[in-house]
Amino acid sequence: MTIHSVRFGFLASLLLMLSGCSAWQSMPPSGIASSSEKPGPRAVFVVREERTEQTAATVLLTAETRFGFDQATVSDTSKQALTELVTLATVPLANLHIAITGHSDHIGPVSYNQALSVRRATGVKDYLASQGVSADAISTIGAGISAPLVTCDQQTRSTLIRCLAPNRRASVELSGQRLP
Repeated sequence: MTIHSVRFGFLASLLLMLSGCSAWQSMPPSGIASSSEKPGPRAVFVVREERTEQTAATVLLTAETRFGFDQATVSDTSKQALTELVTLATVPLANLHIAITGHSDHIGPVSYNQALSVRRATGVKDYLASQGVSADAISTIGAGISAPLVTCDQQTRSTLIRCLAPNRRASVELSGQRLP
């Protein structure tokens, strides 16, 4: 079996597994949820495998989950999306590292939003650790309002809160080396 067929088989299996998760939801194209919708998680998985030596391959996987306004609790829907990441994080990978970055919208004081983004990242870390992922392999950081996905000019508070929903998130990046 060649290196290329092993690599293709791994990526094909991973993509099939990830495509079967019905819990992942996307926001409407405008990024605005209707008032009756709860912002669900948006899990975006990007896999990159690079051959670093003849015996190891680097695996990079990213995911994103969303939070409600002024919330840091990982929702049941987000937990379902993170379960796929847990599955991958508990398979043997050398040099496993998971970096979690919490984010917030700009409504409210900057210092409050910074602390909220840290709580969001910590909430995701705590969930992953409760599912068997080594806490030692996870790092967290709060980015506060520094990396918005959307900007909004809405006049009413409720419209602004809905528009800024994509900014209330935690980004998760898993990396490690798959050994033969």
